[in-house]
Amino acid sequence: MEKPDALNIQLSSLLAWVVPAMLGVAIFGVLPTWLVSDFSGVFAEIVAVVLVLAVMIATGSFSVAAARAGASSAVTVFMGCSLLRMIFCPALIAAAWWMTGLSLKIMGVWMVIAYILCLTLEAVWIVKALRKEIGKPKAEN
Repeated sequence: MEKPDALNIQLSSLLAWVVPAMLGVAIFGVLPTWLVSDFSGVFAEIVAVVLVLAVMIATGSFSVAAARAGASSAVTVFMGCSLLRMIFCPALIAAAWWMTGLSLKIMGVWMVIAYILCLTLEAVWIVKALRKEIGKPKAEN
């Protein structure tokens, strides 16, 4: 049985909100990245964007799961996962650099761009979900 104050949000809505914008920014950044460092830089960009998106999807799924317990749980988990993102994104970028030898500077720049964009879009997404759910009339028991 679902709690009465549970939010009805799905991971697919988060993906539909974040992924197209992130892909658009990444595609827009291919040419400048290529001009700065050729194909290896573009590959470093792709790796960084994919890693940040993977972390965002993983942490976003925690927020979606917590939303079943209510708005306060969803917001608390979202804020906690923001801290996890700050840890995991640089760690994964460092691991990718160590394993591939790609440009750490390019991956770092794209990690910051992707992180800021993903965090901003995910924050807007959860606020919209909260407003939509908070504005609903309460069901009678």
